[in-house]
Amino acid sequence: MTFLDQSHRQPPTGVAKMLHLNWAIILLLCAIASTGFLMLYSVANGSFDPWASRQMVRFSLGWQTTRQEITETLAAVKSAVAALRG
Repeated sequence: MTFLDQSHRQPPTGVAKMLHLNWAIILLLCAIASTGFLMLYSVANGSFDPWASRQMVRFSLGWQTTRQEITETLAAVKSAVAALRG
């Protein structure tokens, strides 16, 4: 079942999009990543430099890439729907 089949005529826009995210999953992923960051910090004897800082950068870039891919996919779906409608 798609979002539009769930009694909504239009997909959410703006702030409403943020409310439709699965925040439990996002918070769980961030908690797991934070635990990993703390472990890397601990292994490096209290220094972010060797490993933890690089892993934090990778994690944040991963979220950015995911957001861009989702935006591109949604744009492609929107154009496909427009083409099907005529």
